Amino acid sequence: YFHRFNVAYKDIFFFFFKQKTAYEIKECDWSSDVCSSDLQYVPVDRIAFVRRFLDHWRPDMALWIESEFWPNLLSETERRGTPVVLLNARMSRRSFARWRRFKPLIRPLLSGLALALAQSEDAAARLTTLSAKRAEAIGNPKFAAPPPPADAAELAPMNNAPGPPPRWLAATTHACAE
Repeated sequence: YFHRFNVAYKDIFFFFFKQKTAYEIKECDWSSDVCSSDLQYVPVDRIAFVRRFLDHWRPDMALWIESEFWPNLLSETERRGTPVVLLNARMSRRSFARWRRFKPLIRPLLSGLALALAQSEDAAARLTTLSAKRAEAIGNPKFAAPPPPADAAELAPMNNAPGPPPRWLAATTHACAE
């Protein structure tokens, strides 16, 4: 979820988090262009809190990134005419089967999305079936980034070890979390 406004042709973004770990990661991962006051928690999904939050920030657009649906926040944002884009959307067969039984509950949330960008064709089709007006499969943006650089000297002992060694990958860690 973010808020952007333009001051003298410079876009200013405000980032909002739902989880404590995401909020704490910002301490070490954000560039100096984003100050800590620009990073806020999203309110608990109670309509009074949501309205106060939206009244204060008045977002131009909301990016819902890889998140569960918070019905009050999502519907109130949409009700105010703020475009909402669901990015890196997933919808497993199991979740889809559950939501199909409760389509009257999910329909108003998904039908108000300006765009749903899904990780797969299957997820895009499921979101469309559940009432998303515009769902497109773009893949997972996390995989679009090039791999981080690796020190060949540090990799050599592992790559030259005899037999199939067990390998462990910590793919989504952050420098201050290690």
